[in-house]
Amino acid sequence: MTRQMAWDAVANAGGQPAPTTTRKTNILVVGDFNPASLRPGANVSGKAAKAFALQDKGQDIELMTEADFLQVLDGTSTMDEELRQLIDQQEAKSDEVGAHAASAPTFRPLRLPAKPTTQQCNQAGCEAIAAFRTRTRPTWCVDHIDAKLTDAGLRPLEEFTHPESYRLTECLSCGCQAHYRLEYVLTKTAEGEPTCRACYWAEWSRETARLQDEALQRAGLTPAEVELFYAAHGDPRIRRTHDAEGFVREAAAKHRDGLGDAPVDTDRFVQRVRCRHCGKIEVIRSNDLYHCTCCKC
Repeated sequence: MTRQMAWDAVANAGGQPAPTTTRKTNILVVGDFNPASLRPGANVSGKAAKAFALQDKGQDIELMTEADFLQVLDGTSTMDEELRQLIDQQEAKSDEVGAHAASAPTFRPLRLPAKPTTQQCNQAGCEAIAAFRTRTRPTWCVDHIDAKLTDAGLRPLEEFTHPESYRLTECLSCGCQAHYRLEYVLTKTAEGEPTCRACYWAEWSRETARLQDEALQRAGLTPAEVELFYAAHGDPRIRRTHDAEGFVREAAAKHRDGLGDAPVDTDRFVQRVRCRHCGKIEVIRSNDLYHCTCCKC
């Protein structure tokens, strides 16, 4: 594929092709390359070097081979092949059980096996072997992966195995335990948002109440008019009564066990739930209850 053909394909897919790497870049196609060489100090193109520099500053840029680029244009997922095989194996086992099992849902495993590699950690100055192999994105050793969790305010409670694994962690601020994937931690850190969902929803609740108060003040409402507004639309300053038993019943209907309130001060009813199928612990608001993402039904 020529460069002009690639530009036309990106434009036809709704993207915005650009001749250089900028702060708006989220994908850089660099042709065919050896991912083991993509580490600080390696002899790479100027665009790739700038992409690494922006990644170090927190920008989410994916380096993609021409083969991956063509695969994405065809609408095919670039999901890790090992993960794809595990899911396919589970689906095959369900098919073998018979007609009754054919309608049963399959579930994504919570933790995936480790992927041995000879690649080196992409952290500048580190010569350790990386914890996982990758084709287009940075990889790190276990120590630097754990350091990134610490930077995000989390303490790992399980060993690292795979970048797509959900890893049990404990928040260093509120003590809430929940599972998070490495990619999720990196994304939230780059966005400047708390990774711990308990802390996030507590902060969101306080900020919502503050912004609403400021909006009413700017509107010139008197204190009596403010109280009338809150009476009609709900007062975010008042903690509502939580139907704990009703939540447990609703969680059970979604194949989850309610673990009680998250250890944060919030009026948005931040709850901890555990999936009965994969065991993943998540932090959600009680009115955001949904099926676990491990279920493909």
